[in-house]
Amino acid sequence: MELLLSDNMNITRLGGTKDISAGMAIDRTGVLLGMKFPCGKELETVAGDMPEKVKPGKISVTGFDCNLSGLENKVSELISSGADRQDIAAYVLSFVCAVIDRMAENAVAAYPGLPVIFSGGVMSNRFMRRRLSEKYGNYFAEPQFSCDNAAGIARLTAMRHCGEI
Repeated sequence: MELLLSDNMNITRLGGTKDISAGMAIDRTGVLLGMKFPCGKELETVAGDMPEKVKPGKISVTGFDCNLSGLENKVSELISSGADRQDIAAYVLSFVCAVIDRMAENAVAAYPGLPVIFSGGVMSNRFMRRRLSEKYGNYFAEPQFSCDNAAGIARLTAMRHCGEI
């Protein structure tokens, strides 16, 4: 997960995850719950409408950077305590969305007036798209352009276009 600032074809990495990615956290949770990898769509289905009702707990965001590994510990704790699969799935999606939201808030505060554009596999999640679009507008890459490594492919395309590679 990365937070990028784009000025025409100049892309600057502002921040991102300091440990595991959002997609990795979601997939690891799904695997622990017995889902087939990759787990994003199934985790979303299992969560149903519950992410809207679940408080994400304490998130770790400093400026433009975040840590998601604590989420893995919480998931293990929830599983050990016998929590319901739907509750665990909803908690994970709510947590990841809260982290992305806080990072976007910080970016908007530092760079007022610029749109926030969301892309990547996790941004295909309907709950996150709905929650984040309510706050930041409908700036989402279409799901077919939001698969894994979308940001990397976009960056390589920009570099190729500028003759850097």
